[in-house]
Amino acid sequence: MVCRKVVCRECATEWDGINHCVTCLASRRRAERTRSSLLAWVAVLLTVGLLFFTSVRLLVWTGVFLASLS
Repeated sequence: MVCRKVVCRECATEWDGINHCVTCLASRRRAERTRSSLLAWVAVLLTVGLLFFTSVRLLVWTGVFLASLS
């Protein structure tokens, strides 16, 4: 706990083995909230698009290959 207040067991919330009061817990939750960057989202979308494109090409190639065997 950052504030070092004495709190009862019912009022405290345990996080990582340490009992925190409500105000310390709220400040810790705010501190852990981070937003992912736009660059990360663009990288994920490009990766998903590339995987989709590759899987469609593989599916078409497999269909043509199997048709040529008949």
